[in-house]
Amino acid sequence: MRTLYTNGCSFTLGDELNHPEVERFPSIIAHTRNMFVTNEARCGAGNEEICRKTMNYLMEYIDSGKDPKDLDVIIGWSLVSRWEYYDEGWKGLTPNSVSNTQNAPYYYYGLFQSTEKDMLDFMWEVMVVESFLKKHNINYFFFKIDAGQHIMWNQTGAEIIDGFDLDKVNKLYVENIDTNRFPSLINPSETFREFSLEYAGLKPEHHPNEKAHELFAEYIMDRL
Repeated sequence: MRTLYTNGCSFTLGDELNHPEVERFPSIIAHTRNMFVTNEARCGAGNEEICRKTMNYLMEYIDSGKDPKDLDVIIGWSLVSRWEYYDEGWKGLTPNSVSNTQNAPYYYYGLFQSTEKDMLDFMWEVMVVESFLKKHNINYFFFKIDAGQHIMWNQTGAEIIDGFDLDKVNKLYVENIDTNRFPSLINPSETFREFSLEYAGLKPEHHPNEKAHELFAEYIMDRL
């Protein structure tokens, strides 16, 4: 049986769905194509975490002697401002975790975070995973969850903008990424949120609804 590996954040996990185990798009694709599915998505996951966990899975898959032709990979890249660090285990940070408590999110987003660094890290993460997949001829599809700059509010009520901005990186990065496999990198209308808004709708907390997952599964299968 072929395997479908997916990773991402709440959009790939199926947050807010009534029955996410069967209604989220990875499960729909796996059921339609009679595949075994491994979904390592986590609510709030950033792209560092997605890259790290995906590469661990892929390297172990190849090292085990499994046939790369039996594997399909779908990655839903998250908001670029999310970050992670290691302190007796990996810990994720998001802008909306910032409060008045002087902790890791408070200092990182207050002193170190920048759109330029976020975008450069994102390009590197995409290219690392893409290079491995292409080297081993593994079939894959990438998408972004959101278009442009995403407005959030931290725990103090301050507005924070997740600064996805292709103008902040060397255009050669974009030219060296396969946008046929990652169309939403340059076409905002093909991000999962914009796709959902156009064809189906969102849940109360702004995640894709059941119909959106069903249609997005069809959209991906046409391209995978």
